[in-house]
Amino acid sequence: MIAPYFLENFWGEKNNGFDVLYHNMKHGQISTKELSDFIRERSTIEESYARSMTKLAKSAGNFSQLGTFAPMWDIFKSSTEKLAGCHLELVRKLQELIKEVQKYVEEQAKAHKKTKEEVAPTLEAVQNIQSISQALQKSKEIYNAKTVEQERLRKEGATQRDVDKAGVKAKKATETYKSYVEKYATAKSEFEQKMAETAQKFQDIEENHVLQMKEIIRSYSQSVEETHIQIGEVHSEFVRNIENTSLESLIQKLAESKGTGKEGPGPIDFEECNTAIATEGAKPRKRKPFGIPGRRKDKDTDSTESTEVEANVPRVDAEGFCIRPEVNENDAKDNSFYSSSESEDEEEPKKFHVQIKPVQPNNGIHQNRANIDELKASIGNIILSPSTSGQMRRNASSDELAKSRAPYELTNNDLLSLDPLSPALPVGSSSSVSSAAVPLSNRPTTPLAAGALVPPPRPSSRPKVPTGKLTGINEIVRPFSPQKATNASPPPTAPLARAESSSSLSSNASLSAGNTPTV
Repeated sequence: MIAPYFLENFWGEKNNGFDVLYHNMKHGQISTKELSDFIRERSTIEESYARSMTKLAKSAGNFSQLGTFAPMWDIFKSSTEKLAGCHLELVRKLQELIKEVQKYVEEQAKAHKKTKEEVAPTLEAVQNIQSISQALQKSKEIYNAKTVEQERLRKEGATQRDVDKAGVKAKKATETYKSYVEKYATAKSEFEQKMAETAQKFQDIEENHVLQMKEIIRSYSQSVEETHIQIGEVHSEFVRNIENTSLESLIQKLAESKGTGKEGPGPIDFEECNTAIATEGAKPRKRKPFGIPGRRKDKDTDSTESTEVEANVPRVDAEGFCIRPEVNENDAKDNSFYSSSESEDEEEPKKFHVQIKPVQPNNGIHQNRANIDELKASIGNIILSPSTSGQMRRNASSDELAKSRAPYELTNNDLLSLDPLSPALPVGSSSSVSSAAVPLSNRPTTPLAAGALVPPPRPSSRPKVPTGKLTGINEIVRPFSPQKATNASPPPTAPLARAESSSSLSSNASLSAGNTPTV
């Protein structure tokens, strides 16, 4: 039990003990808040230190792992990580302690509020005694002044009336003074009683506050002490690991991890060259870095043996094609000097055998007649319109003949020249002359069907052309192409000039010449 120090030491003439004790109680809240801030700041420092230690541990793990000293970095990394863990554990404990301090702050605020309500009568007693004390002092001064004034007037021989007036004032001041003395005595007893209770209450509150603060500090110191113990254990472990990692173990680890072998190079004896084996062995060939797949190098032509030359001669069949020799793939792979990948890359592509059939013999007149019927069927729907044509010059070249005629004249003459049964036009005659020479009833008409083609009657005789006039005309052979039925004008084509000799003007010669068209 603590002595009542507050009860014994907080009195005085001015009665200010209550005010001091009350403000001291309020200072407890400030102290609690400051202690909470201190612990929070220490927690922040420890957390920052733990992060720095973790970063340092990662740096130690990223250091060079080469050399004999490399295993030592693992010890540094492990020890630093444990130290960081110790400080993080301290941060966790301090955070929990801060929560407890905050809880105490709330409880302390509630206790202070309750105490303020309880000591309110004491505050009134204090204010009452202070006001009575001031009034008592003032009434005492008035009483003394009035009494001195009355005595002075009596000694000086003043009138009775002045002396009586001074006596009345002195009596009144005396009564006022006595009343304040009595009031002060009552206020004093009440104040002393309530002040004693309040002082003890303030002392109890302060004792609880200090005890709680000391408990917080004890928890704080205990957390720090436990952290220091853990740090000491980590340091002791670090020292033991350094001592256990001897020089021999470091050298042994390097030899086991980076060793290149325990056997030295063997002896090499001199070997004489065997010329027979060297000449019989196949010559190694170098592969091109950018070789074309499927293409092989030509074989060496150094050998002059007749058997190899005969073996390279290709075999020819009856039609003149080369016969590819049959090669066993398994034998080729087994006898190959190179690897399977090279043989697959350099394998020749597969060849295709193309056989060209000979031209079929001509069937004669029947085939020619069938071709003529097909041509007539294809041009059956084309109407031959008569048109005027210019006079063709004799002894003209093929280019001049192509320029002098219009496209529609060329079409009419070409189509008429394909008909072996139609009368031949004289060279240099126009379409109007040919239409006049042949009667209207004898002209070929467009049949309704391909099978209903009837050759027009031949004229009894043809005008003979002198042989001297035929020497300047060149025959132009052009393939037949039926005209497409389009709106555009047909392209110009070269004329097909026909020249006949005097001996070919007979009907039999014309018929045989018409059976063999030139396409």
